[in-house]
Amino acid sequence: MLQRRQETARQGLGEMTDRLTEKKAQQAALSAEGESARRSMEDLSRLRESLEGEHTDRESLRAQMEQAMAQARAEEERQQRRPGTARRH
Repeated sequence: MLQRRQETARQGLGEMTDRLTEKKAQQAALSAEGESARRSMEDLSRLRESLEGEHTDRESLRAQMEQAMAQARAEEERQQRRPGTARRH
């Protein structure tokens, strides 16, 4: 009778050990998944910052080009108004 109880206890302990091992494996998998998600979020954040910087650069370049074009038109108009300036095409 004592042997049977000991055997039952050993089996119960083995089952508990197996469940504990399984839970630890699940926890490790979830931890790895969480770390992967965190890295992905960081990558996306860096990409967003890069794209925002590119947008700012494009907007700045567009503004500079518009200003240069306005100056060129103003210069062209100024030259056309000067006496003795022939217009060439």
